[in-house]
Amino acid sequence: MSHPDFKDFNFDIVVTSKECFSFLSTLELGNHIKLYDYSLSSKGKLGAIFNYLFVNRLKLSQLERQYSADNSVKEVMFFSCYFDLLTLSFYLRNINKLNFTFVDIFKIKRISNVNITQLSFLKRLKQKYLILVFSKELQFSFENGNDIVGIDTGNFSDSYDKYFGNLNNSLYLSNLYAPNVAANKRSILLYDSDISELGHEVAVKGTELLIEVLGLFEKMGFDIYIKEHPRLGGSGIADIFKSAHLISSSIPSEFIDRTSFDFELAISSAALESSSSDVNAIALIRLLENIVSNNLGPQVKQMENIDNVIMIKELAELKGILNDSY
Repeated sequence: MSHPDFKDFNFDIVVTSKECFSFLSTLELGNHIKLYDYSLSSKGKLGAIFNYLFVNRLKLSQLERQYSADNSVKEVMFFSCYFDLLTLSFYLRNINKLNFTFVDIFKIKRISNVNITQLSFLKRLKQKYLILVFSKELQFSFENGNDIVGIDTGNFSDSYDKYFGNLNNSLYLSNLYAPNVAANKRSILLYDSDISELGHEVAVKGTELLIEVLGLFEKMGFDIYIKEHPRLGGSGIADIFKSAHLISSSIPSEFIDRTSFDFELAISSAALESSSSDVNAIALIRLLENIVSNNLGPQVKQMENIDNVIMIKELAELKGILNDSY
């Protein structure tokens, strides 16, 4: 099924980020688009556990009441087969009631189930709870000590271009946020994120790496812009580079007009997926993996699968790119 023109469709957009919902609510999207806030509100480690075990289940019940018996819903699209417990559970529990399409943006290899005998007692208990409360078809993996919940997308995934390659994007372009970037100075936009979930050493070394890298850009006269992750927050690098310009974390990166920047930079960020082909997009995750003792395979794979992203392995490579950019 292709959608050359969406103007004749009514859309419900389910948003799982409070920051993104707040931003999208300010846009002039038209009467055919409705937004629904399914974000989680609790913060902190205990809050995250509470969300994971209980609040997500409540949100799932609300979502099912809203759509499971709605005969007017022709198609449900979702864009991630990992992490989003709400969407994945909704899909698995309603696959025979609604027409679902998974639009594969990142093309990351499918999740690999782990042998339950390899898991600790607490992880086995958590896995059994999620299967019981959400769906027995959820799949689990553990990378770098972190839990990954996902599904097997099977053969029902479609490419982004098939659905949106010929889309009239005038509504989207009219709502872009344009940062006040000086025309006479070179600039860099950093997508910053708290990566402590990858481990303490990774977070510390990641911040040290950003300090060194941004120091190079600052020394070469670049204006620095920082956009923190809407859900995870930032690394604290904005407190170190006081002269940097901050872009509100509530603005999704896809809604930022980035054509005025010379470089886009991240350790690892999905924001680089939508980078302009006219801007140099750089990922530092491979370099960080070389610095720390952790294997950052999933994050490296995600960045490698994005076209036009420069994967830096050594700091000398970045210095060479900067020198060549003059």
